[in-house]
Amino acid sequence: MRRLFGPKTTITAPDGREWELYVSRFRGPRWEPQDYDSPTELMMWNRNPSGGVLVLLEIPLFLYYCVVAPAVAYVIRLPAAAVRSRRSRTWTVEAVCWWPHEQRFRWSVDARDRDRVATEIANGIVAGRWAQPSAAVFHGQETR
Repeated sequence: MRRLFGPKTTITAPDGREWELYVSRFRGPRWEPQDYDSPTELMMWNRNPSGGVLVLLEIPLFLYYCVVAPAVAYVIRLPAAAVRSRRSRTWTVEAVCWWPHEQRFRWSVDARDRDRVATEIANGIVAGRWAQPSAAVFHGQETR
């Protein structure tokens, strides 16, 4: 039995890497940490004994701007993203490899072609090449 949020299939490429193929209509909101003026950047040009205080001040600022504020914004935008996804006729097919570094390839496709496109992409990975399915729009590669 397939997991609810798990991959549709797992494929092993000729080089031994495992790829997971996800097919989904849901596109969640982006996680957007905010920029802020870091107090520890002052330490780079102002060498004084107050550096320890600046580091202690950095921790709550980092938590607020990079964790708390983005999490609140994400939760607020999540219902709208869920409604947009339910109304959408466009599906996303994403091939993800987690090791040795994360790589993602993403295509968008109409609902009627999603199974055919997913099969073409899986067959391409098994053959050691990237498929160019017709009726699918390639959105690029993301490496982390």
